[in-house]
Amino acid sequence: IDGRTNSRAFIHSARILLEYVDGYGLNDLPSLKSEIPTNLWPKIADEVVDLIITIGKMGVLNRDVGPRNMLIQKSDFKVVQIEFCMCEFREDFDAYEWKRRKCREDEEGNLGIWMQEIIEEHVGKALWVDRPSDT
Repeated sequence: IDGRTNSRAFIHSARILLEYVDGYGLNDLPSLKSEIPTNLWPKIADEVVDLIITIGKMGVLNRDVGPRNMLIQKSDFKVVQIEFCMCEFREDFDAYEWKRRKCREDEEGNLGIWMQEIIEEHVGKALWVDRPSDT
């Protein structure tokens, strides 16, 4: 999803051609200390949260967002989301219901806390990201 395409078009598509992403699973990050320097982990955490916020602003709620659905590209350590199977779209709900669903799911909070715990456990320092609210 690139922001220029109607997200609904993907639902009614018979086939979707996916680009191969040479990367590491975000869920494997704890075992990747030799491949991905730990000083980059806070930056990766920021990218994960930023990506989820960007996708949300495009009117997509992913009900199955998690570390297993994210890849870290080997070439530049950029984060990409690879699964959108359980998505809901903003255009299907009134404003109140959309906010209620977004709040209940808290995609960025779930992954942000997971990243924080991984960094605290494996890097040995707390990661506190002070972000402005995007609600």
